[in-house]
Amino acid sequence: MANLNLDRHSNTYPFIDPGRFRGSLVGQTALVTGAGRGIGHSIALAFAQAGANVVCLARTRKEIDQTVTHIAQCGYPEAMAVSVDVACLSEISQAIASIKSKFGHVDILINNAGIDRIGSMQYETDFQAWWKVFEVNLMGPAALIHQILPDMISRKQGIIINIGSRNAIDNHPFMTAYSASKTALLRFHQCLKLELRDTNVYTFYVQPGDVTTSLMDGTYDPEELAKLPRLQAMISSMQDTIKSHNSDSSWLAANTCVMLAADVDARLLSGLYIDANQDLSQLLAEARKGKSGIIKQGKMYSLKVDVL
Repeated sequence: MANLNLDRHSNTYPFIDPGRFRGSLVGQTALVTGAGRGIGHSIALAFAQAGANVVCLARTRKEIDQTVTHIAQCGYPEAMAVSVDVACLSEISQAIASIKSKFGHVDILINNAGIDRIGSMQYETDFQAWWKVFEVNLMGPAALIHQILPDMISRKQGIIINIGSRNAIDNHPFMTAYSASKTALLRFHQCLKLELRDTNVYTFYVQPGDVTTSLMDGTYDPEELAKLPRLQAMISSMQDTIKSHNSDSSWLAANTCVMLAADVDARLLSGLYIDANQDLSQLLAEARKGKSGIIKQGKMYSLKVDVL
């Protein structure tokens, strides 16, 4: 079976250009986790530009206050900052209650918050820190969906977007916690899609591209590098990439998310693994072919194991 040969992008492009969706989400409320910096900051601004009220959620209050201020200065609709640790279930419940008291409901949930831990299982000195990656990257998104989903289903309207990683489908050493948590989130997303049939609630999983973020800050033990030359080489390569600024724009992921939320045709991609680097207009054209297309026939963009 032939493979798709889609154009690739490192920045926004005409099909996801924000001008296409300006004002398209007026009256809707988007909740963005990890909205204080990096990809999350851009996602919050992109949804505000599309007309949505935006709830900016993160642990660091100063950062999300700055995002809210930025939105206000641009003259976009109302924004709200909520300081929450997505790994704390009680804080999530309190946050959702305050959001509902202000906006009534959440129409769009973007689970962007994430952390990493780089190192070997052999020399791991703090297993709780290793497990914390699962609490933030998997439990947090699942808990937020658990809180918001019943209301979305009752209103027959909702968009869920999980920011994933290419690590979910590729194997990498020294990233067991991060890769496994993002893989689990992908499987969660694909199973949830089956539950959401006929509800008019759609779930998406987006690999955002190689964006320079602070994700790897403080995620590895410098003393461990001396013990494992392979780990040292991997860290050096990642740092060189960051220093070279040879990375994808955060606006690629941000505008991709808005397109998925605003364009009705994007619902054909619900339940799939979406690579933001790939041209979405071309991917949609193939998805429209349904059972006769290569995506359905090859069960592509889905987490699976081929066996004899």
